[in-house]
This record gives sequence, structure tokens and C-alpha cells, in this order.
Amino acid sequence: MRTIKFIGHITTVEPVNITMPNLKGMPRSQGKPMIPASSLRGYLRHSAHNGIVETFSSAEQYLTVDEHYLLASGVDTKRALAVTGQSTQVGANQEIRKKHPFLSIWGYWGLAGKFSIGNAVATSDDALLKVNGGSRQHVFNRNETLSSFVDPSELPRLKDILEADKFSAEAIADYKIEKKELQKQTRETTDKDEKAEYRTRIEELDVLMREAKDARVGASESIQRPLDGYEAIDQGQMLPHRMVLKDPTDTELHLALWSIAMASLQPYVGGHSNSNFGEIHAKWDVSVTDINSFTPKKLGEVGFDDNGFFCTVDGFDVDEITKQIADGTINIRYFDE
Repeated sequence: MRTIKFIGHITTVEPVNITMPNLKGMPRSQGKPMIPASSLRGYLRHSAHNGIVETFSSAEQYLTVDEHYLLASGVDTKRALAVTGQSTQVGANQEIRKKHPFLSIWGYWGLAGKFSIGNAVATSDDALLKVNGGSRQHVFNRNETLSSFVDPSELPRLKDILEADKFSAEAIADYKIEKKELQKQTRETTDKDEKAEYRTRIEELDVLMREAKDARVGASESIQRPLDGYEAIDQGQMLPHRMVLKDPTDTELHLALWSIAMASLQPYVGGHSNSNFGEIHAKWDVSVTDINSFTPKKLGEVGFDDNGFFCTVDGFDVDEITKQIADGTINIRYFDE
């Protein structure tokens, strides 16, 4: 039994914005903004999936729909890979892990992956960047001469769009203000009847906002409207980061390193990529502990920066792993066929 640790850091080359359901602003750990483990794990796994897709595409091969779901999301839509017992139970499901090393490290529903990815938490007190909101304007208002380049027969429609957008934007803004206040009152009151009354009105407002959008001439969403601000981890921040690979075979270790190599081809996490947000660099020291070495023994380094992917772990060859995936030596397909 051995444990491989990846201990290092992720550097934000550009600001990184992460949006999570039902959470306003950046996710935090003890008050510090962070890139959550779920985002980093998804980034690495999907990068590996994309690498497999490109590898197969180059060989003019295809993956089935079920195989795409299995590799990218860990969902067995074919219901072919039965899992018995608990995935963490010693000795359980070893046949699946042996035949499908990609699933062994990344997991799928019912089978825990061996590759554990941690949060990357900022350490600096000024790591948080608050991006102010802006506004989106009608292109015809920003450039008053632009209407002269519109077919004259289209000018009445342009006038309708401008007037309808202004009217509906004002109405929707009022509805949103009322809805926000009702949501606040719903949280504060303990009276069940009042809560029910507030919720009924909130539902009515949602209907009214939808109707206003549907009735608008042109786009269903308002063209001229304020754009919300958001938070991000500022550029130039070094975030400590750890990953652990539990009792891997050599093939599983090499697949984990290969996944990092694939991630280096698209080194972006989070949103607002149109503002060039999300670019990162990463570097981890790779060490092993086993029955022969209870003190961690360094195997090398792995990561990526502006010079591309690098890895000094002995025995790893990114091109060789790609070749083995392409020729089936490393199986990434359903193995029951």
C-alpha cells in the first residue's frame, strides 16, 4: 500500500471567479476566498475526458454516448458496471479498478475515486477583487449615426424595439425591487400566513416579469440594463493546494499525471472568460510513502505555466500514455463487451 501526495500551489495569472448555486459572491473558507475542490476536480476530470476525445478523434475512433457520460461525469447510463458493497471497503470492486484505471482514479456513482482533490484557499488579506457592475446600452443609442445605415423599411421596427425595451425594463426593475423586499420579509417573519401571502405575491411577480419579457419586441431579455458586479480572486495570488492519490498502480499514477498534462492545454477555471478571467498556473511536488519509506520520498514535480506542461516523475511519458489510450492498452471503454 502506498500514498502519493501532490503538495504545491495554484497561481492566479488572471482573476478567478467561481459561481456556485445559492451562494452570493465567491465561496470562502474561514473568510478567505477559495477555488473549491469541486471546481478543480471537475476541471481536471473534464480535461482528461477532452484529452481522450481528441486522442480518439485523431485515430478516427468514436466514443458512445454512454462512454462520454461515464468518463466525464461518472454516470453509468448504460447500467453495465455493477458495484457491490461499499466503494471504500478493503478489497471491494477490485476487478472494476483493474480493468478500468480511469474510473479507479476518478470514480463513478457508487465507486469512490482514488484521486482526492482539495480546496485552493487564498492566504492574502487582499486576495479578493470586487468587480463593479456596468451597463449594457443599445448600440443605436451609443452611435446616433448608426440608424442611417439601417434599411428605411426597418426603422419603424427599430423604434418599436427601443420603446418596448425601455418600457419593459422599467416595469421589470420595479417588479424586482418588490420581489427582493418580499423575499426579505419572508425570511424575517415567523407567521405562516404572512409567509404564504408573501410567497404567493412573489410567484405573481415572476409571472409578470415573464409576461413583460415575452411581450417585448425583439430580444426577450432587456438590451439596456445594468450589469451586476461580482467577486473574484485577484490575479497574482498563490493559493496552497494539495491532492492525494490513494494506493495507485503505476498506470493509475500515470493517468493522474496525464490528466494534469491535459489540463495544461486549457488552463482556465471559473467564469467570465470573455474578460480573460480564470487563467491559472500550477505546480506540485510529488512524493510517496509506502512500507519501505514511512518518510515521504520525493518523486519529482508536475505542473504547468507559460512554458507549458512539465513533469520530472521518473517513468512518466505523456506521449506513451496517449498511445496506450489510443490502442486500448489502457482501457477507457465499457469492459463488458
